[in-house]
Amino acid sequence: MSELRVALQLYTVRDETEKDYFGTLAKVAAMGYKAVQVSGMFNHTAKEIRKCLDDLGLSVAGVHEGLDGMRTDLSAVMDRAATLGTKDIVCPWANETREPNAAAYDAFAEELNRIGQACADAGFRLSYHNHAFEFQLIDGEYGLKRLFARTDPRLVKVECDVGWTYYAGVDPAVWLRGYPGRCPLVHAKDHDKANKDINTPVGDGALNWKDILEACREIGSEWLIVEEDKPTRPSLHSAAISLRNLQAMGLS
Repeated sequence: MSELRVALQLYTVRDETEKDYFGTLAKVAAMGYKAVQVSGMFNHTAKEIRKCLDDLGLSVAGVHEGLDGMRTDLSAVMDRAATLGTKDIVCPWANETREPNAAAYDAFAEELNRIGQACADAGFRLSYHNHAFEFQLIDGEYGLKRLFARTDPRLVKVECDVGWTYYAGVDPAVWLRGYPGRCPLVHAKDHDKANKDINTPVGDGALNWKDILEACREIGSEWLIVEEDKPTRPSLHSAAISLRNLQAMGLS
């Protein structure tokens, strides 16, 4: 079983980072997070962000980069990741996966393999992050399963968003266990017990975290990354609740 560490996806607190990026990072560190995942820099440079992270003792659990940027200037994407101090580059979504189209999925799988090879050659690790729409059926199987079956496990990793997986009607722990050794990053998201359209802090909702954490450890996941797309309370407060709940589960 692997050590599982906790980070905060900064998309959770994007309303705060947009106003005061470095002040928000200081608040995230003060509440007890030891790492963040970067998504959006709001006109700051990777070098400026890295200095702030170092000053606060925060490490980086990957960076989300748009597919267009990977297509047009992958070297710049890798340079930003290197400056931030992470080897993990994540494609957060793609238009090619929005509709259950076999040809589009297969072509996208080939493209991810090419990008993943370039990343691997430079010492980086590429992952793909799911939403719910990739669980539409294509020829009787989930589109996401088709995508990962057609990508090289050495070149394209799985960043499983357990909240979106649950939202799609799929058991997150069962899904995770299908990708041993391939899912270093996991997005921790929770949904209200009565209405799955509503996000909650991690541990306050419907997801079975005992089973999810067991699955993460079994398959060798490294990071559990808190993300709340649409907090129903102040985003920093919500992030703090998620951390406290995970700490109560024995994580840090």
